[in-house]
Amino acid sequence: MHYNWKRIKEEIEKETRDVFSQIPAFNIGEALETFRKVLEFPDNKPELKLDGLPELLYAIERILVDNQISGDNFTALALPFEAYLKKLLYLVNKSFYLANAHNITLGDKFDKNKVLIANGLIRELNLNHGNFQYWLRNMPASRHVFDEHLWQAYNLRNNLAHFCSSYNRNQFWSGGQSYLVMYLYAAHKHRQAILQAVEPYFLSNYLKQYIADFKQWQTQFVPIAGIEFEKIDLWATEVPEEERHKQGQDKPDDSNRQPKHHRPQQPRRSGTIDELRRTIKERQMIVVAEPGMGKSTSLQYIAYTDAIAIEKGDTNTPYPVYIELKLFQTGDIIQTLIEKKLGIDAGVTENLLTEGKVTLLLDGLNEVAVAHVAEAVKAISRFMSDFPDVFVIIATRPNAYERYYFDQIAKREKAPIFQLQQMELPQIEEFLQKNSGQEVAGKILRAIANNDALKNIIKTPLLLKMLIAVVSRQPNDAIPPTETGIILSFLEGICQWEQQQNADFNPDTFLERLTVSIRPTPLLSGATPLPAMLLLSGKVCF
Repeated sequence: MHYNWKRIKEEIEKETRDVFSQIPAFNIGEALETFRKVLEFPDNKPELKLDGLPELLYAIERILVDNQISGDNFTALALPFEAYLKKLLYLVNKSFYLANAHNITLGDKFDKNKVLIANGLIRELNLNHGNFQYWLRNMPASRHVFDEHLWQAYNLRNNLAHFCSSYNRNQFWSGGQSYLVMYLYAAHKHRQAILQAVEPYFLSNYLKQYIADFKQWQTQFVPIAGIEFEKIDLWATEVPEEERHKQGQDKPDDSNRQPKHHRPQQPRRSGTIDELRRTIKERQMIVVAEPGMGKSTSLQYIAYTDAIAIEKGDTNTPYPVYIELKLFQTGDIIQTLIEKKLGIDAGVTENLLTEGKVTLLLDGLNEVAVAHVAEAVKAISRFMSDFPDVFVIIATRPNAYERYYFDQIAKREKAPIFQLQQMELPQIEEFLQKNSGQEVAGKILRAIANNDALKNIIKTPLLLKMLIAVVSRQPNDAIPPTETGIILSFLEGICQWEQQQNADFNPDTFLERLTVSIRPTPLLSGATPLPAMLLLSGKVCF
């Protein structure tokens, strides 16, 4: 679809507002979205004879957005009216449509004895509210707001050739408005049945798009030919109640002070994030870790595997929704953000949330703008209170999370905190086995066997990925012995690869922007900040 739906939607609303404003209960926004979904739903089967329907939105765009007034464009707007109603009837009453497909017309048809010989779409869809005689050549006195528009849509459709050769500007816009009104009125009239028929497709489309985006993201992280990074499951350990103030430690078990005798010891749950979310009794969990530990990757991977499971037919897995909290703005409502992500109707979204059929993955609470943190926490808390059956995972850095944030929410227990653990040697070996060639893996393993400092540096997935990229690019060079050396060598490789892919790539601009983005804090906790002058001097890439 290459039309500008936002503009089309705005223009249709302007063109029909004076009609629908007469009906207080008519929600034009909902009607517009339902209309769009009827058209976008991929069921244009030849046997339905939906002539002209796939081009309808393009015709509306040409008329309303581009102001192209012509007989051809009016025909493209009016001709699909019957096809649109056919598709709508097919969606809301498929069995009736299939049983009578050979005998369906726009309006009822009778024989000379006034016996019905063809089922009229207008009657079957109950679009003639007051039994208005819309088929008469001269319009009767109307009693209902839609009578005039129904009469115009029916009669102009049957006299298109004559109309398009003799219309004036006022007639063009009057007729055009009538078709727009009837398209939306039909969508409004059968909205719930339409959504029940089409929303599974749009949810599936959402999942397919997420799966494709995740795979694309995987290939872009590090440019190593022939390598697609596989995730390994990182271990997480619960931070007990008495040690919440130490939640930023790499190992919550480490403690220099003995527990007081009167202090009850809480059992510490541990496992992968995926295991924990399936076994803990709470309906929410907080995942804390320092930069580069894999918080974002873990959440995105959960969404990815859940999406694949649903697409393969798993009906028990909730729909995953991954949201980057760094994009949170004043006034944002979590429920609305989910609705936009899924691309489905607000009412359908609310039903899914109420039934707990969504897993919400909120990434980067620490990345919310300082001015918006309190509002973001309040918005998340409100959502968790409104939808207690939705499982929520929130990822953040330890120093950006306060214990009380999500502990006083109706119908929910205290939010447990789980600390992602650094990789130990078995996990490093597994990571190398999955994500590098045999020679690269062997060289790195030999290096860390002789250098404990290097082994400690690459315990985070991010730095190990960087080192794999460095060694893959320069297999005969010595491995950089420091964190800063690994990062700088990695950036040099990025620049060289980008220059090979894009002749317009400017390494100086890239490094300048990178330096600005990392200047406030070290890339990793406790790391030496990247030397800006070294980057900008051009000593990193050439």
